[in-house]
Amino acid sequence: MKLLRFVLRLMLVVPLIVLGLLCVGLVYPLLRPKSRAWLNRTWSRCLMAACGLRVVFKGQPRMTGPVLLVANHVSWIDIFVLNSARATSFVAKSEIRAWPVIGWLVAGAGTLFIERGQRHAVHAMGESM
Repeated sequence: MKLLRFVLRLMLVVPLIVLGLLCVGLVYPLLRPKSRAWLNRTWSRCLMAACGLRVVFKGQPRMTGPVLLVANHVSWIDIFVLNSARATSFVAKSEIRAWPVIGWLVAGAGTLFIERGQRHAVHAMGESM
């Protein structure tokens, strides 16, 4: 039964990832930031549902203006949980940019990359944000 559930979820997740890649490559360049944020939230919510996760919001996230969230995330799912509440740009280690497919996807979604271990990188990241 667990294998069947895994296969069914995989059949939902793979097309969602392909859709995400298409959106980043073809749709994002044409969208305004507000529409891009809506698409990011909606896609993240669909991904969480396809993975069998229910995200429960307590309170209302601030949807306008700058916000800095600091979190020590535990898994890749944390990123999409945060994105399902409010479309967010993430800071990631620069090595991720070189990962096949995922690097291109997260760069297109607005991730900022930092060279860990470089003291000047923190100041440069602050300027980027």
